[in-house]
This record gives sequence, structure tokens and C-alpha cells, in this order.
Amino acid sequence: MLLVAGVALGASAAPAFAHAALESTVPVQGALLEESPPLIDLRFSEPISVSAESVRIIAASGETVKTVPPTGVPGSPGIMRQRVPVLDNGTYVVTWRIVSADAHPVRGAFTFSVGEVSSGGAGKNIANDFLSGGTTHRSVDIAYAVVRGLVYLAMAILIGGLFASIFVWRQALEHKRVRRLLWASWSALLSLTVVAFGLQGSYAAGANLPGMFDPSLWSNTWSTRIGTVLSIRILLVLALLPSMLLIKKPERKGWWAPLTVVLLIGIAMTPGLGGHASVGSQSWIAMFADAIHVLAMSAWMGGLILLVVLATSGHTEEALESMPIWSRVATLSVLLVTLTGVARGYRELGGLSDILGSTYGRLLSLKVGLVLVALLLATLARDAVQRRWELDPEELAAADEEREALLSAGEKPPKRRGHSLVPDETGVSALTYVLPEATARRRLLRSVFAEVSILVFVIGVTAVLVNTAPAQSAQSGPWAATLEVGKLLADVNVSPARTGANEVHLTLNAPGGGPAQVLDVAVEFSLPSADIAPIDVEMRSAGIAHYTSVGFTPPVAGDWTMTLKVLVDPITEESATATVPIR
Repeated sequence: MLLVAGVALGASAAPAFAHAALESTVPVQGALLEESPPLIDLRFSEPISVSAESVRIIAASGETVKTVPPTGVPGSPGIMRQRVPVLDNGTYVVTWRIVSADAHPVRGAFTFSVGEVSSGGAGKNIANDFLSGGTTHRSVDIAYAVVRGLVYLAMAILIGGLFASIFVWRQALEHKRVRRLLWASWSALLSLTVVAFGLQGSYAAGANLPGMFDPSLWSNTWSTRIGTVLSIRILLVLALLPSMLLIKKPERKGWWAPLTVVLLIGIAMTPGLGGHASVGSQSWIAMFADAIHVLAMSAWMGGLILLVVLATSGHTEEALESMPIWSRVATLSVLLVTLTGVARGYRELGGLSDILGSTYGRLLSLKVGLVLVALLLATLARDAVQRRWELDPEELAAADEEREALLSAGEKPPKRRGHSLVPDETGVSALTYVLPEATARRRLLRSVFAEVSILVFVIGVTAVLVNTAPAQSAQSGPWAATLEVGKLLADVNVSPARTGANEVHLTLNAPGGGPAQVLDVAVEFSLPSADIAPIDVEMRSAGIAHYTSVGFTPPVAGDWTMTLKVLVDPITEESATATVPIR
């Protein structure tokens, strides 16, 4: 329930997601061509996966043009190419849908015309109808997020439980409930990954929930990066089967444990291979940090769950005997989770303003807050361990005897004062420092139960977080907008909207939807926050009502002000302004 609550809370804050950004098209948006183009190229900001249904060409009449499947371009993983048959005169809509490198679907549409523009803005109406629907079915979004959260939970229990059984509670595998827990997590991870493979097909294609059983969508998923990663995870989990069959024979752990550890590390690498860490700069470092993050989080949470199982199945003493070792393992895990989490957040966020100014930043802040609560609970558990099970046996026995003597005499033992963590020479006696065994056990288990509950909620939020565009990627694509310039509509695209060389594309449309005939256009950019005066951008005609820039090179990042001026006739000039973020 906590996992589902975490997913629901995150999903309620998450809008439609966009990851790979369309940087340019050939022909460009709104182009009026003299003859039918032989090819259509779409260039994206990152590598993409292409399927047979990635591109559709629709005539103004609403009929779909028959084409061969689109392909990638060798050596250019961010370009999709569609061969085009000879087209009749008129306006056409190109709708596209691809899967970005981090496994998320992105779609869009643009128009161009051959010979003449169809009347009534038919092309724009078709494009708007296509874009007005959701990127994916809501039921698929929710189901995929829940399955992803359950996958992470099963992964944490399996990895953390096996690690803890090998290195901390070395006799834990002798107990039936522990083995059942590990078998349940192994079975869940395998079956849920298979379900995720099917859901990815529906998710990427925009199909409904039953689409997960469509073999044609399975083949589409198989050809994508995320399909490969999910297949690798299935193989790694299956490769664990011999180890799972031998866990009831701990005496033979010496030879199967090393192979098990290698396979668990491989499983921990799969979320990064198919997620945000796999794209962008220094992706290999990011994927390594992601794997460390998953391993550390699994060791922390899986170990806690194993502790709960031991403590609630009549093996409390055995669980408590290894608490000093577990306490050190948990401390190291928390440190690694914190360091790698900070590194990942720094990489994905565009700046401090994005912490609360973007959906990704808000979800990340929620996750950090929950982890801090878990750390506070871990501190309470650590205090109980230090005040009971990490003490010298002689000192512990002396304190217990003194306490029993006071209780036998009808006196109450003194309560602990101050905040010292160890007995010292300032008046904090061993009696006030050492916790009675029953009290220490109660505090420890209460803290551990609460800690596990919070971490389950963290996993639910994480399941939504990985499906949300990072602020860095959300801001790194080209900028596009439609501006009202008097009675005209201006489609403006600035690509790639980063410092350095940029292209500005401008298409002017008349109120009826056709190209607008004007005398001249002028574009200028300014950055008042940096005291940069307006920079005139030379615009050249690239066809009827279509203009492109010459040499626009913003020197610094910031929210630039673009001013568009259109000379409609010798005495009428219309203008419009917009804020263009340059990163």
C-alpha cells in the first residue's frame, strides 16, 4: 500500500513526459516545396529507437500515404529517415512517434506543402487532432509505474537479502522463512520484468492496457534499447536459479556465493542502462554511480527486511548477535546512497531554481525528504545498537546486575541524561547509558519497521521519478512557439536553443491557414539581465512565407527576449515578443 501511495502521489504531480527533443526536420515546418521530396529526415537531441509505425504521412483529405517503414541513419543515431513516394500537390502532415534513449515515448507533428497549400488549414487541423490526445493511455501510465515500483522493491529485497545472508547473518539461509522471502523476491523480479517488457510496448506505441499482449508490440520493444536491457535482466535473474536452488545448503556457499554476487551486481546495473543515466554527458560515469546507488539502497533496505523476518520468526537473538556488523554495513550503505544521490541530482537538475521549479525537482525533493526521515529513524536504531550490542560484555553484565539489584530493592534505575553516545568521565555512568535488553530490542524493531515503511514509500516515488523528464533535459531542446502578430500567426523555432550557433526558422500563416504574403520581417534578441542590447538577426527567405536566420550566436545563457516585427504593407507594421530560454 505504501508503494502504491508513493506511485500515486508522484503520478499526480507528473505531466506528460518528453525526453528526446526534435531539433530539426527536412523539409522544415510549414515549407512550400516546388516538387515532392524524396526523403523526410527528423533530427533529435539524443539517440532514438525507430519502429515500423514511427512515421505517418497524412494528406489534407485525411488519407494516410502508403510508405515503407522508416529507418535510422548509420553513424547518426539521433536521425530518423522516411522515404517518400511521389506526392500530389497539397498540404501534408507528418506525425512521428519514437522512443528516446531513456525508454520514454515522444511524439509530434509538422506540416509541409507541395506545389500549393490546401485551403482551410486542413493540415494544421489534422496535426492538432493528433497532438491533442495523450502520449500514452492513463491506465498504461499507472500500471507501468506500479510495476516499475514493484520491480525495484523485489530487486532491493533479492539483492539486499542475499548480500546480508552472505556477509552479515551467515546462518540466515538455514531458516525457511528467509528462504521463502528470497524465493518470493526472485520470482517477483522475474515475472514483473516480463510484465514490464509487455507494458513497454503499449507505453511506447500509445496503445491501451491489453496492448501488452500484442506480439507486434513485443517485436517493437525487442528492437529498442530498453527492450535489450529488460531481456538482459531476465537472463541474469534466470542465471541466479542455480544459486537459489542451493541457498538451503549454506555449507556449500563458498563456491556459489562469488558467482551470485557478480550476477546481483549485473542486475543492479540494469536500471541505469535503460534510464536517465544512459543519456547525456559522461553517461558511463553516471551509469556506474547509478549501479552503486541501487546496490547501496538494496543493501540498506534488503538487510532491514531480512532483520525484520529474523526478528519476527523466533530468531531474534540470532539477528541481534550480528547487529554490530549490520550497523556498519548500513552506515556505509547510507553514505553511498547519499553521495551517489547528490551526484545524480546535480547531473539531472539544470540549477537551483529547478529544485522546486520543475516536476523532476519537486519529486526529487520529496524523495530526499523521505530519505532524511529514514536516516533519522536509522539514527535511533543505531543508538539502540550502540547502547546494548556494541558494548563490552563485562561492562554490559555489570550494568544489568546493577539494574537488577536496584529493581530488587524497590528502587528505579536512574534515567539517562545528556547526549553522550558513550559512557565518559563527566557523570554519565554505564547504568544510565546501557539500555535494558527489552527496551533496546523494542526501540530497535520499532525504528526498523518505520524505516522499512519509509523506504517502501521512497521506492514508489522513485518509480515515478524515473519516468519524469529531468530539468536538464527538459530545458536542453529547441524552443518553438506560435505567436500572434496582428492577424497573422507566426510559427517560430530556435534550435538548438543553446549558447553558440543557432538557427531561427519563421513561418507566417494567414488567418485562413495559407501562407501570409508580407513585405519584410525583422527579428532581434536582447538579454536585459546581462545588459545585452538588441541584436539584429538577419532573416533570409527560404520559400513562400518561410524565413531562416543567418548567424545568430547568443554568447551567454539566459532568458532572452525575442522581438518579431512584420511589415504587412507599406504603412502597417505588426510586432510580437517572446521569452526564449537559451541554455
